Amino acid sequence: MPLARVERLGPYEVVARIGAGGMGEVYKARDTRLNRLVAIKVSQEISSKRKGHKDLYRRRADGTGGDEELFVSDVDKNAEHWSPDGRYLVFNTFLLQGRGDLYFLPMADGPRKPSEFLKTPQNEQYANISPNGKWIAYSSTETGTSEVFVRATPWGGAPAGKWQISNGGGSEPRWRADGRELYYRLGAPLMAVSVKLDGTSFESGSPLKLMDVPRGLSLRNTYDVTPDGQRFLIEEPQVADQLEPPIVLVNWPSLVRNPGRHD
Repeated sequence: MPLARVERLGPYEVVARIGAGGMGEVYKARDTRLNRLVAIKVSQEISSKRKGHKDLYRRRADGTGGDEELFVSDVDKNAEHWSPDGRYLVFNTFLLQGRGDLYFLPMADGPRKPSEFLKTPQNEQYANISPNGKWIAYSSTETGTSEVFVRATPWGGAPAGKWQISNGGGSEPRWRADGRELYYRLGAPLMAVSVKLDGTSFESGSPLKLMDVPRGLSLRNTYDVTPDGQRFLIEEPQVADQLEPPIVLVNWPSLVRNPGRHD
Protein backbone atom coordinates (compact mmCIF):
# COMPACT_ATOMS: atom_id res chain seq x y z
CA MET A 1 0.00 0.00 0.00
CA PRO A 2 1.75 3.23 -1.05
CA LEU A 3 1.78 6.00 1.51
CA ALA A 4 0.28 8.30 -1.11
CA ARG A 5 -3.06 6.62 -0.31
CA VAL A 6 -2.61 6.95 3.45
CA GLU A 7 -3.68 10.05 5.32
CA ARG A 8 -2.28 9.20 8.73
CA LEU A 9 0.41 7.01 10.33
CA GLY A 10 -0.25 7.10 14.07
CA PRO A 11 0.61 10.68 15.15
CA TYR A 12 1.89 11.59 11.66
CA GLU A 13 -0.44 13.20 9.11
CA VAL A 14 0.87 12.54 5.60
CA VAL A 15 0.85 15.81 3.66
CA ALA A 16 2.40 14.97 0.31
CA ARG A 17 4.80 12.76 -1.55
CA ILE A 18 8.16 14.54 -1.87
CA GLY A 19 9.89 12.18 -4.28
CA ALA A 20 11.28 8.74 -4.93
CA GLY A 21 14.64 7.19 -5.63
CA GLY A 22 15.99 3.77 -6.31
CA MET A 23 15.79 2.77 -2.66
CA GLY A 24 12.44 4.11 -1.51
CA GLU A 25 9.97 6.99 -1.35
CA VAL A 26 9.95 10.13 0.82
CA TYR A 27 6.81 11.83 2.14
CA LYS A 28 6.18 15.10 3.96
CA ALA A 29 4.16 14.60 7.14
CA ARG A 30 3.13 16.58 10.18
CA ASP A 31 3.95 15.37 13.68
CA THR A 32 0.69 16.22 15.47
CA ARG A 33 2.29 15.91 18.90
CA LEU A 34 5.02 18.50 18.27
CA ASN A 35 3.21 20.44 15.52
CA ARG A 36 6.13 20.28 13.13
CA LEU A 37 6.79 18.96 9.65
CA VAL A 38 8.90 15.83 9.27
CA ALA A 39 10.02 13.62 6.42
CA ILE A 40 9.22 9.90 6.36
CA LYS A 41 11.15 7.56 4.10
CA VAL A 42 9.76 4.14 3.13
CA SER A 43 12.61 1.88 2.07
CA GLN A 44 12.25 -1.03 -0.32
CA GLU A 45 15.42 -2.88 0.65
CA ILE A 46 17.07 -3.50 3.98
CA SER A 47 20.50 -4.67 4.98
CA SER A 48 20.36 -6.92 8.01
CA LYS A 49 23.04 -8.51 10.19
CA ARG A 50 20.73 -11.29 11.37
CA LYS A 51 23.27 -13.86 10.11
CA GLY A 52 26.34 -12.09 11.46
CA HIS A 53 27.01 -9.92 8.38
CA LYS A 54 24.99 -7.38 6.43
CA ASP A 55 22.94 -9.22 3.80
CA LEU A 56 20.26 -8.10 1.37
CA TYR A 57 16.55 -8.61 1.97
CA ARG A 58 13.33 -7.19 0.57
CA ARG A 59 10.09 -6.47 2.40
CA ARG A 60 6.75 -5.26 1.07
CA ALA A 61 6.09 -1.61 1.89
CA ASP A 62 2.59 -2.44 3.16
CA GLY A 63 4.05 -4.75 5.83
CA THR A 64 2.37 -7.93 4.59
CA GLY A 65 4.37 -11.12 4.22
CA GLY A 66 7.84 -11.81 5.52
CA ASP A 67 11.31 -10.75 4.47
CA GLU A 68 12.53 -12.07 1.15
CA GLU A 69 16.18 -13.07 1.16
CA LEU A 70 17.86 -11.59 -1.91
CA PHE A 71 21.54 -12.37 -1.40
CA VAL A 72 23.59 -13.74 1.50
CA SER A 73 27.38 -14.06 1.69
CA ASP A 74 30.14 -13.79 4.27
CA VAL A 75 30.94 -10.08 3.66
CA ASP A 76 28.97 -6.95 4.55
CA LYS A 77 26.87 -5.41 1.78
CA ASN A 78 24.97 -2.15 1.23
CA ALA A 79 22.02 -1.93 -1.14
CA GLU A 80 22.76 1.03 -3.41
CA HIS A 81 20.12 1.52 -6.13
CA TRP A 82 17.38 -0.06 -8.25
CA SER A 83 17.48 0.14 -12.02
CA PRO A 84 14.44 2.15 -13.22
CA ASP A 85 12.79 -0.95 -14.68
CA GLY A 86 13.32 -2.91 -11.45
CA ARG A 87 15.34 -5.63 -13.19
CA TYR A 88 18.61 -5.05 -11.31
CA LEU A 89 19.75 -4.10 -7.83
CA VAL A 90 23.21 -2.58 -7.51
CA PHE A 91 25.02 -3.13 -4.21
CA ASN A 92 28.50 -2.76 -2.80
CA THR A 93 30.55 -5.01 -0.58
CA PHE A 94 32.64 -3.57 2.23
CA LEU A 95 35.91 -5.21 3.22
CA LEU A 96 38.00 -4.62 6.34
CA GLN A 97 40.85 -3.21 4.25
CA GLY A 98 38.76 -0.07 3.72
CA ARG A 99 37.74 -0.87 0.16
CA GLY A 100 34.50 -1.81 -1.52
CA ASP A 101 33.43 -3.38 -4.80
CA LEU A 102 30.25 -2.90 -6.85
CA TYR A 103 27.98 -5.71 -8.05
CA PHE A 104 24.59 -5.95 -9.73
CA LEU A 105 21.97 -8.53 -8.81
CA PRO A 106 19.36 -9.65 -11.40
CA MET A 107 15.90 -9.53 -9.85
CA ALA A 108 14.16 -11.99 -12.19
CA ASP A 109 12.43 -15.01 -10.64
CA GLY A 110 14.65 -17.98 -9.88
CA PRO A 111 18.17 -18.24 -8.42
CA ARG A 112 19.85 -14.84 -8.16
CA LYS A 113 23.57 -14.71 -8.86
CA PRO A 114 25.38 -11.35 -8.58
CA SER A 115 27.80 -10.21 -11.26
CA GLU A 116 30.79 -7.91 -10.84
CA PHE A 117 30.47 -4.34 -12.00
CA LEU A 118 33.69 -2.97 -10.49
CA LYS A 119 36.19 -4.98 -8.47
CA THR A 120 39.50 -3.17 -8.00
CA PRO A 121 42.06 -2.51 -5.23
CA GLN A 122 40.32 0.87 -4.70
CA ASN A 123 37.12 1.72 -2.84
CA GLU A 124 34.02 1.97 -5.06
CA GLN A 125 30.62 2.81 -3.58
CA TYR A 126 27.56 5.13 -3.73
CA ALA A 127 26.35 3.72 -7.06
CA ASN A 128 23.37 5.55 -8.58
CA ILE A 129 21.72 4.53 -11.86
CA SER A 130 20.63 7.14 -14.41
CA PRO A 131 16.90 7.61 -15.14
CA ASN A 132 17.22 5.92 -18.54
CA GLY A 133 19.03 2.95 -16.95
CA LYS A 134 22.07 3.22 -19.23
CA TRP A 135 24.65 4.88 -16.95
CA ILE A 136 25.92 4.46 -13.39
CA ALA A 137 27.43 7.26 -11.32
CA TYR A 138 29.61 6.14 -8.42
CA SER A 139 32.57 7.23 -6.30
CA SER A 140 36.03 5.68 -6.47
CA THR A 141 39.37 6.32 -4.78
CA GLU A 142 41.36 5.34 -7.88
CA THR A 143 42.98 8.80 -8.04
CA GLY A 144 44.01 8.68 -4.38
CA THR A 145 40.93 10.56 -3.17
CA SER A 146 37.22 9.91 -3.55
CA GLU A 147 35.95 11.21 -6.92
CA VAL A 148 32.69 10.75 -8.84
CA PHE A 149 32.77 8.82 -12.13
CA VAL A 150 30.21 7.62 -14.68
CA ARG A 151 30.26 4.35 -16.63
CA ALA A 152 27.79 2.56 -18.87
CA THR A 153 25.60 -0.08 -17.23
CA PRO A 154 26.31 -3.65 -18.36
CA TRP A 155 22.69 -4.11 -19.49
CA GLY A 156 21.81 -0.72 -21.05
CA GLY A 157 23.48 -1.04 -24.45
CA ALA A 158 25.51 2.19 -24.13
CA PRO A 159 29.14 2.17 -25.34
CA ALA A 160 31.81 1.35 -22.77
CA GLY A 161 33.76 4.20 -21.29
CA LYS A 162 34.55 6.08 -18.10
CA TRP A 163 34.07 9.78 -17.35
CA GLN A 164 35.35 11.64 -14.27
CA ILE A 165 32.68 14.08 -13.07
CA SER A 166 34.16 15.67 -9.96
CA ASN A 167 37.46 17.49 -9.59
CA GLY A 168 39.04 17.78 -6.16
CA GLY A 169 36.85 15.22 -4.43
CA GLY A 170 33.30 13.95 -4.51
CA SER A 171 30.89 11.29 -3.24
CA GLU A 172 27.18 10.36 -3.06
CA PRO A 173 26.12 11.15 -6.65
CA ARG A 174 22.40 11.57 -7.43
CA TRP A 175 20.73 12.00 -10.82
CA ARG A 176 17.95 14.46 -11.49
CA ALA A 177 14.88 12.59 -12.73
CA ASP A 178 15.05 14.08 -16.24
CA GLY A 179 18.73 13.10 -16.56
CA ARG A 180 19.90 16.68 -17.15
CA GLU A 181 21.88 17.14 -13.94
CA LEU A 182 24.03 15.08 -11.62
CA TYR A 183 24.57 16.10 -8.01
CA TYR A 184 27.28 15.05 -5.55
CA ARG A 185 28.82 16.03 -2.23
CA LEU A 186 32.25 17.64 -1.89
CA GLY A 187 32.44 17.53 1.89
CA ALA A 188 30.07 20.31 2.96
CA PRO A 189 29.43 21.81 -0.51
CA LEU A 190 26.66 20.24 -2.60
CA MET A 191 27.66 20.34 -6.26
CA ALA A 192 25.72 20.15 -9.55
CA VAL A 193 26.94 19.14 -13.00
CA SER A 194 24.92 19.52 -16.19
CA VAL A 195 24.87 16.29 -18.20
CA LYS A 196 23.64 15.18 -21.59
CA LEU A 197 22.97 11.51 -21.97
CA ASP A 198 21.27 9.16 -24.36
CA GLY A 199 21.79 5.59 -25.44
CA THR A 200 24.95 6.25 -27.41
CA SER A 201 26.87 9.08 -25.73
CA PHE A 202 27.54 10.88 -22.46
CA GLU A 203 28.61 14.49 -21.95
CA SER A 204 29.10 16.51 -18.76
CA GLY A 205 29.81 20.14 -17.91
CA SER A 206 31.86 21.76 -15.16
CA PRO A 207 30.83 21.30 -11.50
CA LEU A 208 29.01 24.23 -9.89
CA LYS A 209 28.49 24.75 -6.17
CA LEU A 210 24.83 24.91 -5.13
CA MET A 211 25.14 25.43 -1.37
CA ASP A 212 26.99 24.36 1.76
CA VAL A 213 25.43 21.42 3.58
CA PRO A 214 27.35 20.43 6.75
CA ARG A 215 27.45 16.70 7.29
CA GLY A 216 25.43 15.06 10.05
CA LEU A 217 26.15 11.75 11.74
CA SER A 218 25.23 9.49 8.83
CA LEU A 219 27.85 8.18 6.41
CA ARG A 220 25.39 7.17 3.68
CA ASN A 221 22.21 8.58 2.15
CA THR A 222 22.74 12.03 3.65
CA TYR A 223 20.58 13.80 1.06
CA ASP A 224 18.08 13.26 -1.75
CA VAL A 225 16.60 15.45 -4.46
CA THR A 226 13.09 15.88 -5.85
CA PRO A 227 12.51 14.82 -9.48
CA ASP A 228 12.61 18.44 -10.75
CA GLY A 229 15.84 19.24 -8.87
CA GLN A 230 14.22 22.19 -7.06
CA ARG A 231 14.19 20.79 -3.50
CA PHE A 232 16.59 18.73 -1.45
CA LEU A 233 15.95 16.53 1.56
CA ILE A 234 19.06 16.87 3.73
CA GLU A 235 20.12 15.45 7.06
CA GLU A 236 20.58 18.42 9.38
CA PRO A 237 23.42 18.10 11.91
CA GLN A 238 22.69 19.02 15.51
CA VAL A 239 24.95 19.86 18.41
CA ALA A 240 24.92 17.46 21.35
CA ASP A 241 22.78 19.60 23.68
CA GLN A 242 20.12 20.04 20.98
CA LEU A 243 19.71 16.40 20.03
CA GLU A 244 16.17 15.06 20.21
CA PRO A 245 15.27 11.39 20.57
CA PRO A 246 15.06 9.75 17.13
CA ILE A 247 11.61 8.99 15.71
CA VAL A 248 11.34 5.40 14.50
CA LEU A 249 8.14 4.02 12.99
CA VAL A 250 7.87 0.35 13.95
CA ASN A 251 5.21 -1.77 12.24
CA TRP A 252 3.73 1.28 10.52
CA PRO A 253 1.02 -0.75 8.69
CA SER A 254 -0.66 -1.34 12.06
CA LEU A 255 -0.77 2.44 12.57
CA VAL A 256 -2.59 2.76 9.25
CA ARG A 257 -5.16 0.23 10.39
CA ASN A 258 -5.48 1.97 13.78
CA PRO A 259 -5.14 5.73 13.06
CA GLY A 260 -5.89 6.75 16.63
CA ARG A 261 -2.97 4.81 18.04
CA HIS A 262 -0.08 7.12 18.99
CA ASP A 263 2.29 4.74 20.82
